[in-house]
Amino acid sequence: MAQITITLPDKAVPLLQNTADDFNAGTAHAYTLEEWITNHLLALATANQNAADAETIKKELDAEFPRRLDAARRRNLDALADDKP
Repeated sequence: MAQITITLPDKAVPLLQNTADDFNAGTAHAYTLEEWITNHLLALATANQNAADAETIKKELDAEFPRRLDAARRRNLDALADDKP
């Protein structure tokens, strides 16, 4: 695994730590500042692929929607027919 050293202004560290603490509190994680920074950089690295995957999944679901809606309508009509005397 690659290791990269970054230099941050001293004033930025407590601000980043506060942000990491807020993230941890909101998500029930216990990331150290280094872990939080690493995870967020990895999220940035995969953001474009995640967006492309989301678009593909959305298109698949959009294509499936009319078929599933029609099947639900047929089930509902069949359920009503079962109640006929």
